[in-house]
Amino acid sequence: MMKGMQERYCDPDVILSKPPSNPVAAYESRIECKTVEELGSIRHNSAALHMESLAIRERILGPHNPEVPHPVIFRGAVFADNARFDRCLQLWVHALRLKQMNKVCVMKDLLRFAQVFSQMLHVGVQLEFEVVHEVLGATVLELKRNKDKILSPGPKDDVDNIKEEMESNMITALYLIMIAVCVAKGRSSSSLPGVSIINYDPGMNNGVGALNRGMRVVGFGMRVVERGDTARQSLQQLHQDVEKESQIHHAVYSLVQVDARTRTGQTLLHLAVNPETPVDDFHTNHICRFPCATTTKLLIACGADANSMDNYRNTPLHLIVPYQKAVSDFLTLHNIIMALIESGAHMDTVNQLGATPFDSATTGVAEIILRTQKKLSLKCLSAKVIKKNGISYKGQVPRHLEAFIELHGPGHVDILTTRPSKSDHRL
Repeated sequence: MMKGMQERYCDPDVILSKPPSNPVAAYESRIECKTVEELGSIRHNSAALHMESLAIRERILGPHNPEVPHPVIFRGAVFADNARFDRCLQLWVHALRLKQMNKVCVMKDLLRFAQVFSQMLHVGVQLEFEVVHEVLGATVLELKRNKDKILSPGPKDDVDNIKEEMESNMITALYLIMIAVCVAKGRSSSSLPGVSIINYDPGMNNGVGALNRGMRVVGFGMRVVERGDTARQSLQQLHQDVEKESQIHHAVYSLVQVDARTRTGQTLLHLAVNPETPVDDFHTNHICRFPCATTTKLLIACGADANSMDNYRNTPLHLIVPYQKAVSDFLTLHNIIMALIESGAHMDTVNQLGATPFDSATTGVAEIILRTQKKLSLKCLSAKVIKKNGISYKGQVPRHLEAFIELHGPGHVDILTTRPSKSDHRL
């Protein structure tokens, strides 16, 4: 850098001044040195020199050059190794924005964020919700791009690799959901009675959930009036918590709408309830685990289909009932099964092997939970008879009923066909 600066001033009659450039916040808004003296003044300041070099590099190569983010990520990792997580995240978020702006794969970047977020939560370092929310939004965008490439691959696109990337991004998305919930709950004050940062409400999709959140705010506001000015700060905190809850729900709703699938056809809901879903072991396993009841309820509240099938016709209910920790982790098993059933999951749906969720249960605990909820409707019984006896129904009943009947017997699974309506699920 010094040789370059000296070259600019080698001819006093023709000084090659640096072009004006906007400071980058991630580089501590570093203004590049303009003279030999300015550069010499930071020669023993390694932090300033690193930011100076990153700023120069981005100015010369331009923000659209795919090589720009690599040293930014490396410098962020150095900060993380020294527990300077604030600076690490500033640099990594900047690199993430650059890569997504240029439509470069960010699969590893997203996982890296989940790892450092988990590390911060595990050691008790404050993690800003806004950063987690931005990374979760970037994950939504990446999954959309994955799916678009799979549906319409370019001449250089390897569909198998893209499917693998999408599967990794789906699991990372679940990590980030769990982390976002942890951060939101951590911000919640225990002095707020009746307030839940993530409140599962089956009525959310028809506006009832939003109404309930509003009623919680109003109810707490009335208590603030009764207690006087000392509680006003808590009311402000409550409004912030409700806003975070809304942002999480919006992000999760966007994730659900992508309808991303793994190579075996599993949805985010399948992965959330599946004990076999892998958890990264670099810090992430300190915060995240599967199955996860909170994530399951949140996905359902944001529109996830409890009757969606994978390539083997397994519904989420099929995947949770074999859970082996039925005693030591009873609440997780019970809460997930109940959440699925309350959202319309059919207990008589058969998979490719002809097994219902009850048939798939491997513990007496899961069987008891299912048995206490088993209420087959006449509509379900009729659908089972149609499938069992091979009665022709395609084109003879409404489309939504075709999908409903398909749930009740082995057959072809088309994840793009019309789903049974909410009213069908409740019958």
